[in-house]
Amino acid sequence: MGDLPYLEIGLTHRQIDSLFAPYDDYLEKLYTEMPAFYVEEVKISVEISHEEFKECNLNPIPEVPVHFIMAGGYNLCDDDRGKTVFDK
Repeated sequence: MGDLPYLEIGLTHRQIDSLFAPYDDYLEKLYTEMPAFYVEEVKISVEISHEEFKECNLNPIPEVPVHFIMAGGYNLCDDDRGKTVFDK
């Protein structure tokens, strides 16, 4: 799906490649400035994305509890009595 949106608007594969070539050069330069452990992580991430995350999608999701931590800038209580906006 990576090239599909660009193909749909009429770009050729050559045009798409030319759009992203500067990014590849930039990333190679950036590797020299990154810590080694992070370079390996980025390389794996790039490889997985080029394969459209097939490896990730093929692995089953483990049946383990999941917790989400949420932060927001609003108060669930609409008054001083502690009644939440969901209790209406």
